[in-house]
Amino acid sequence: FGASAAQVPSGLICQLRQRCDSENALIPDHAFQSGDTVKIQSGPFADFLATVASLPSEQRAWVLIELMGRETRVAVEVDALHKVP
Repeated sequence: FGASAAQVPSGLICQLRQRCDSENALIPDHAFQSGDTVKIQSGPFADFLATVASLPSEQRAWVLIELMGRETRVAVEVDALHKVP
């Protein structure tokens, strides 16, 4: 944003390229798929581990959580999820 261009560190460029698909489009951080294990980061189910059941939109996901001995389907904001390796 100055009078001359700034140099971007090569490590940052490499990390960005690793997050791109075959057409060089940036893959969102929350590129989840059905069956992925995730940790819920916020909301009433914070710190629960869950399994992604489906992704009906870019903002919401249906996840399966074990509550009181049964598997329960819950809608969660995608931004509240973190993929567990």
